Amino acid sequence: MARLFFALWPDEATRDALAKAAAHVDVREGRRVRPANLHLTLAFLGNVPAAAQTALMAGEPAPSAAAFTLDVGLAGWWRSSRVAWLAPLEEPLALHALQAAVSDAADAAGLPVECRPYRPHVTIARHVRRAPRSLEAFEVRWQVTDFALVESLQGAVGAHYEVRRRWPLAGRVGN
Repeated sequence: MARLFFALWPDEATRDALAKAAAHVDVREGRRVRPANLHLTLAFLGNVPAAAQTALMAGEPAPSAAAFTLDVGLAGWWRSSRVAWLAPLEEPLALHALQAAVSDAADAAGLPVECRPYRPHVTIARHVRRAPRSLEAFEVRWQVTDFALVESLQGAVGAHYEVRRRWPLAGRVGN
């Protein structure tokens, strides 16, 4: 079984910008996420049996989902999960439509889907004991033109992620 999730997977320039923004958040007493692992989860699937993996890889989970822009400019922390995060200033309808489509695809493949409300964010640190402070204002403009099915693999220095497949979104993103 593979541990999988659907995500917005940033291009190199966006990933660098997210890493710079994360570096300006004062995370005390926590473990920062490596820049290579920065992403925005759409739907966590968990351990997926081989047959369901094949169905997901062969399918078109969001055939009519449109490209969009995310302006990431918020930083915060969830005390209960001890996660520090970056989040979009506004949540485009296209993001929620994409998230709903991939959740429906997971459900159709027989995979459980989380029932709690979707809170889009980029995790920047885990095991954070105190609320972080943003040391300066930031804004990362993310042109979202595709999404990915990603596998979480455990290594000697923690988890690392590998993109298994990407799907393009319809249309183009304007500036």
